[in-house]
Amino acid sequence: AGQGANESGDAMFEVVESGWTISSQESGNYVHYALALRSLSDEEAVRYPKVRITGRDENGDLLFSDEQTLNVLYPGQTVYFASLAGGNVVPDTVEFAPCASEDYNVTPFEGKASRFTVEGVSAVPDGLSGVNFVGEVKTDIAPESSVVMSGLAVTVVLRDENGDIISGATSFVDLPAQGESVPFEVNYYDPPEYGTVEAYAQVW
Repeated sequence: AGQGANESGDAMFEVVESGWTISSQESGNYVHYALALRSLSDEEAVRYPKVRITGRDENGDLLFSDEQTLNVLYPGQTVYFASLAGGNVVPDTVEFAPCASEDYNVTPFEGKASRFTVEGVSAVPDGLSGVNFVGEVKTDIAPESSVVMSGLAVTVVLRDENGDIISGATSFVDLPAQGESVPFEVNYYDPPEYGTVEAYAQVW
């Protein structure tokens, strides 16, 4: 679905996999999506990389177009994120396309990229037709001071039996100190049937 470029036209990142499902009509027919964004640079970090989510009907006509902005993409890094798009209409197709990045958001990066380990992911019924995906996230390498934020985005990715992404959800927790862990809980109301669940964390 194309590549996110800087103002000079140099490709900086791309969407390498994605998937989506539609919530129930009583929940607003929102698109629940999950995607993976991969850096194409070995030397530069991208602050606030953006992805455009476009829904179209069976004739290819536009139904909605939303943008999702992430926090930072380090050189060579792949990050996962999930959220909602659209609403009130059921698209036939959904496209995920990287947006161009302003040059001032593309900077050389020579430090160590932050790294987090997610452990013990399990699904617990919430008693309200939903599921709480719970686990713990540990900081292996703390973020550089230039990109440090106060928290983490923890994204749950649901895959089918073939390993393809079908949906996901995201929640936010405080950033643990290096070597420390914090618990997380990601709620998903009425999730689709899935084969496996994964969880990823990124600075936010």
